[in-house]
Amino acid sequence: MKRATQRVVLSLLLASLFGPAVQARRQSAAPSPVPLHAAVGPWDWLENSLITAPVADPLTVADSSIIGLWRLKSVEGSPGPEPVTVVRQYASHPDGMLALAEFTIDDHAIPRFRIYSAKPGVSAAVYTDETFARFLLNGSRTPDSVSFRLMDRNTLSEVVNAGAAAGSRSAIRISADGATLTDVTERLDGAGAPSARETLVFARQTVALDPIRLPAATPRAPAAADAPFNPLLGTWALDGAKSTAKPEAGSVTLHRFIDLGRGAFGTLLVRLSRAGAPSLEMAAVKFGGPDDLVLALPIYTLAQAQIFLERDALPASAVAYKLLDEHTVETIAKTLSNGRISAITTRRFTEDFTEFTETRKAFDAQGKETGETITVYNLLSAN
Repeated sequence: MKRATQRVVLSLLLASLFGPAVQARRQSAAPSPVPLHAAVGPWDWLENSLITAPVADPLTVADSSIIGLWRLKSVEGSPGPEPVTVVRQYASHPDGMLALAEFTIDDHAIPRFRIYSAKPGVSAAVYTDETFARFLLNGSRTPDSVSFRLMDRNTLSEVVNAGAAAGSRSAIRISADGATLTDVTERLDGAGAPSARETLVFARQTVALDPIRLPAATPRAPAAADAPFNPLLGTWALDGAKSTAKPEAGSVTLHRFIDLGRGAFGTLLVRLSRAGAPSLEMAAVKFGGPDDLVLALPIYTLAQAQIFLERDALPASAVAYKLLDEHTVETIAKTLSNGRISAITTRRFTEDFTEFTETRKAFDAQGKETGETITVYNLLSAN
């Protein structure tokens, strides 16, 4: 057989043996068809994203470029006054969870938050400062839920259901350089129809926050005649110059006491580090005695928030609030595992109730005092 003929026969033999496998590899390596939403507007994209089948190898939360800390830079279409500060922190956690903590400080310096921990495509509870406080007080769970889908590394869709009321849907995209997050949110009416649109633009937080300008202290308005007196209600800012425990330069610490009605109130301590990293501590209580303990939920990291939201884990501490007199509130904190007192805090108010001095004594497991700190807070808003 001539050499040329031998080469032809060998080529045909190889093609018959390996051709199907090569073709299969080519087909598997071929890119997926471009989804319909790739070349249309953001709302067509969002609507299609909710019905488009997932790709064969779906992204995980850890792959998403949304993970990190973000600071609000601009708002378009907001129906109310623009907030002074909004910080979002997204974190990836085990089991494919995306954890969100969003902290807002409005133009009256009132802090609020929104948190959730969810898997892609699975509905999960989303809590705010007030619904979280009510859950801690009486176990009433929030009717609000959230679900999201990862479309690619830089885009995701999010749908929020606000109980029986109107919800929202959002298209969230990260810029190609990873420095900007754009959140286009469409508010929905009770029938699920779009009613308003808002665009939020965030910058990735990699340096110190711009200084947060807090308003001057305001006089407290007299309480209604039929309302129980509570000198704590309102929002207070830490006065570092008068405190023994000095805060980090450029950081913000706000303590808000939320009126929940019928003598109950939520306590919310929010901290933003100089770099913008958020943390919080929260409880919901009524005035009582040392034995009237209510569960307290300190959350200093998103990992601890995840434990609570995903596993319904009980807090590790409890507190009792007691009004000693018109100008003095005592708080006793206990560790639930052993029932021992971990701290006793006394807050003493000025005559005009625009400042309080907080003296906190900490105790070790044997009941021995381990230290005392004094912090001073100024009233920013009585709301």
